[in-house]
Amino acid sequence: MGMTDSNDAAGRAALLEPAADARARFLEAVGAVRPRLHQFCTRMTGSVFDGEDLVQDTLADAFFKLGGLRDERALAPWLFRIAHNKAIDFVRRVDPALAAAEDPDMAESPEFELDRSREVTAALSVAITRLPPKERACLVLKDVLGHSLEEIAGIADTSIGGAKAALHRARNKLEQLDRAAEAAELAEDELTLLQTYVACFNAHDWQAAGDLLGADARLELVGRIEGRGADFVKSTYFVNYQAIAWPWRFEVWRVDGEPLAVMLKEIDGAWRPHAGFRVRWAEGRIVEIRDYIYVPYLYQAAVTQ
Repeated sequence: MGMTDSNDAAGRAALLEPAADARARFLEAVGAVRPRLHQFCTRMTGSVFDGEDLVQDTLADAFFKLGGLRDERALAPWLFRIAHNKAIDFVRRVDPALAAAEDPDMAESPEFELDRSREVTAALSVAITRLPPKERACLVLKDVLGHSLEEIAGIADTSIGGAKAALHRARNKLEQLDRAAEAAELAEDELTLLQTYVACFNAHDWQAAGDLLGADARLELVGRIEGRGADFVKSTYFVNYQAIAWPWRFEVWRVDGEPLAVMLKEIDGAWRPHAGFRVRWAEGRIVEIRDYIYVPYLYQAAVTQ
């Protein structure tokens, strides 16, 4: 390496090290609120995995805009406001018809007493994802996370009366919805492919697992690294799984209605869910892997079958 290359490398290191330190301090600061943020995003999207993706987007946006936060005591409400806006955008993007059915201004309705007798578990039902986005947000913030109406109004950028009205509408609609989860089904051939891929992992047959990869497959270890290409997946991802010292195996479970690969870890003689991954297929090959092994709280919010 020439002198110029050495200087360039040193210059890059000098730039990256402070940024890495700042990011580490930021992630430490948000550590306490992150699980609750994930609960909110999970219930807004209907999936622990989509919820975590939303958390990642929220934290990335918050880190970029951190200079605008003047009071560190407002960190949690600020993060929830960012997550709320991103969740509303998510729902509107995936289900425009549902978003169109909502009152855009969350207008206040006549005064009424909020019925608090409902079981909180009802708010955790998959049926909640059939509510319009702002009503869904108010219901999750109140019945799942226990925010006050004042806090909800601040997060959702509305009045207290508007938050109360949206919550009332959400509870009424939820009472009328079918509680049975409408499980998202994979196509039969893709379910078979997922089971085959999981069997390769359990057998430690990395050659066969690699044969299922598309040449330009994208890998993301959520919160850690990402890259592209079958060779990258084999040399980075498969190698790391080979090196895990403790007993593990995978099963295909239904998580929040979606068939997924769930990693089980043996703890005190029992197999317990520890992590999991999603794969996306195209023409019988894996084109994307999102592995959540570094998100330890993910399955605390999952509804598994």
